[in-house]
Amino acid sequence: MARSGSAGTRREAVEAVAEAVGGSFREGKWLGGFGVKLECDPWTLHLDLKIVNSGGSNTTYTRVSAVFLGRERLRFTARPKTFLDRMAGKIGFGGLPVGDREFARRYVVRGRPASRVRSILSGGLASAFAAPVSFRIGVGRAGRKHRKRMGPTAHQLQVLAPGVDTDVDRMVSMFAVAREALDVLRRMGAASGEPAG
Repeated sequence: MARSGSAGTRREAVEAVAEAVGGSFREGKWLGGFGVKLECDPWTLHLDLKIVNSGGSNTTYTRVSAVFLGRERLRFTARPKTFLDRMAGKIGFGGLPVGDREFARRYVVRGRPASRVRSILSGGLASAFAAPVSFRIGVGRAGRKHRKRMGPTAHQLQVLAPGVDTDVDRMVSMFAVAREALDVLRRMGAASGEPAG
């Protein structure tokens, strides 16, 4: 099966991603919900679909996520800029200022503590976004299930692309961004090197 571009069905694409990254293919519980699990010591990365309910409509994202033990409270999102973001930036509402000029041109960042988010981005996380494909990345508290099992310092990293993706290269890139982001978070002291449960 060809690894580049779209690989036909969602299942075929996800199987190709599992092979490309060295992970295991996971059968979905619902239509199209196939996934990949990749052990990436000390973390486990998962490719799946995430559905976000915003008011009366649902939005589906292709997601690579990992739960990690944080050393501090940290929450941020970095997403591709839209026309409205550029307009808001002209009147002073453009998100957190980030030192990397190319990153700041393409992405808007929100988070807290602001000084810590800036230092993590300038400490190498902005370079994880150097790929021509634009993803949304977020770090925040892990869900209740993970916090109950791992403790209150459990955090989750998410790399998101809109829609139900069948592009193998793009999904493989999502794994690369997630791994680089976790490495930066550990190097900057925001993530523990302990296994996350």
